[in-house]
Amino acid sequence: MFPESSNHFDRDLDVILDRIYRSDPSTRTDIASNSVTPRKVLMRREQGSTELKQALAELRGMREKSQSMQRLKEEVDYLQDQIDQMKTLGERIVALRKQLSEDGG
Repeated sequence: MFPESSNHFDRDLDVILDRIYRSDPSTRTDIASNSVTPRKVLMRREQGSTELKQALAELRGMREKSQSMQRLKEEVDYLQDQIDQMKTLGERIVALRKQLSEDGG
């Protein structure tokens, strides 16, 4: 008698749970396969947290690389300006030497 009442209770419980947790009572699925345990939730959160940390680390690395490249570009631009100024000064020195040699000689 006890197993029969237990089976009846299980079926009633299944019907109640189906009605509460399923949006479509006409579809039949296994309740155990749809259950989400706190451990599963925690594992998903940990996985999401790990993925987020990895993505943030990649972004930091990309930002640092970008900043480094920007600094190098600024340095190259500064050095290019210095080279242009040196060329201009060199041309002026050559012109002044030529003028001195023409005036003095």
